[in-house]
Amino acid sequence: MTLKENQYPEINHIHSFIKKYDVVINIINSDKPQNGLTPLTLKLKNLEHVIYMMDEYDDLRFNNPLLNFVLVFRELELIADSTDYLNWCKQQSIDAHNDVLSAYYADLASALPDIAKCFPDYNITSFVSDLDFQLNAGVIQTLRT
Repeated sequence: MTLKENQYPEINHIHSFIKKYDVVINIINSDKPQNGLTPLTLKLKNLEHVIYMMDEYDDLRFNNPLLNFVLVFRELELIADSTDYLNWCKQQSIDAHNDVLSAYYADLASALPDIAKCFPDYNITSFVSDLDFQLNAGVIQTLRT
């Protein structure tokens, strides 16, 4: 166990989750469905999902698997917390008139209950607080270095 893991239990939680559910996240080098959204694949328990995420802080450049986990699961949290497709589009500031994104949202929203079963309380989490993420503090600052 490294000093960072001792300092930030979130790192231990992410490591454990990745190992337990055989999580693999990869960036897809293909067309983006809309400017600002980057496609990634999430392999979780031998199932694969495409995740479109807004990388507003250019975090993918770090090529850090733990940080990528946080980014993908923050997107899953966002979809889980949205009330519907239009609400999600508004939160992301993206155009709702996009058939690819509409189908994406519907597919992922239907997969969320199975993904949520991987969490003890059935609530999807990235293990990092929004405040730490936005302020580049705590564990997220460590993952970004």
